[in-house]
Amino acid sequence: MIAFAVLLIPGARLGQTYGYRRVFLLGVGLFTVASLLCGLAPNPITLVLARILQGLGAALMFPQTLTDIQLNFDGDERIRAIGLYAIALSTGAIVGQLLGGMVISADLAGTQWWAIFLVNVPVGLLVVLAGLRYLPPDAQRIWRRLDLVGSAVLCVALMLVAVAPCGGPRCRLARLDLDVSGAGRAGDDRLPHHPATDRCSGRGTTGRRQYPGRPAISWALVTLMTATGTYYALLFTVAQYLQRGLGRQSEPVLVVLLGVGGLGLGVQFSTLIAHLTATVPAHYTADISGVSTTIMQISGAVSIAVFGTLYLGLTAHATTAFGATTAAFAVAALTATLAAHRATRPVPKASPGQKTPVPAVPAAAGR
Repeated sequence: MIAFAVLLIPGARLGQTYGYRRVFLLGVGLFTVASLLCGLAPNPITLVLARILQGLGAALMFPQTLTDIQLNFDGDERIRAIGLYAIALSTGAIVGQLLGGMVISADLAGTQWWAIFLVNVPVGLLVVLAGLRYLPPDAQRIWRRLDLVGSAVLCVALMLVAVAPCGGPRCRLARLDLDVSGAGRAGDDRLPHHPATDRCSGRGTTGRRQYPGRPAISWALVTLMTATGTYYALLFTVAQYLQRGLGRQSEPVLVVLLGVGGLGLGVQFSTLIAHLTATVPAHYTADISGVSTTIMQISGAVSIAVFGTLYLGLTAHATTAFGATTAAFAVAALTATLAAHRATRPVPKASPGQKTPVPAVPAAAGR
């Protein structure tokens, strides 16, 4: 997961440099080969290395999807494509869990858990064939510098934040000596750059601060980070509470409530992605695709670590622990709501004698 998260932005920029179709197919092929290596792994070390290779392949493949939607669809067609994109993500997450459990339980030809990796091989081959058949050719390419140092700093920061809370009372976030400002500076390089200065040198000294849609993008990413992280952490703590705290599994009322929550999350995700793609001009497509997907992965990993630590630290009283964790979820959800309001609120009109404020959505995005 960490390899996948920190390599999403470089993967998006590689697509902009070498062609989205080519990098997508390369990512699918690499993921398929890595899945085969996972299924044939003779020892844990080989399995871990193959899983990291899977993360690399997924990071090359995944961001090209949203980039391709923004470049090849407009208006209502883009909204429909983003809706299908959200449905594909959520359906894949659900079906993957169910089929994974079924495949392991079936113990196909004595493969046990190895089958969950081997099943990716025929699926990957089908995706490659479909990509060769249906993906449009790459029309233009723009050279983009890869910020490998920033990716390395982000990787270390993510490992410290995500792994440290899982160590128990000896290693709490409050005692973690992490240079947050340094990690923030590394993340700041992930924001869109000005194409005139970024195309050749890789980074400009102005342009980025002058980008007119940056406040709307920042608040939208905060919304995406908070809402997505809360969702992943909620699933983890609910499972812990029901199975280990109460000794249950079957809760019909909870299924209905989670369904309603999932509907809200799906509506929020689709509209937020549509807002981001409308705010960002075409030459920033790869950046926002990489940033948004990175935010989702990082927030999921960190939120499970943080909220999971909060719940597991109070498991002597399961109901009290779940109540406190749920209250924290409510605060996070309220934060996401306020951030979404800031991201999508209309720009106030200038009063007489004042300069016209910079619009939240650039005119170039209204194509």
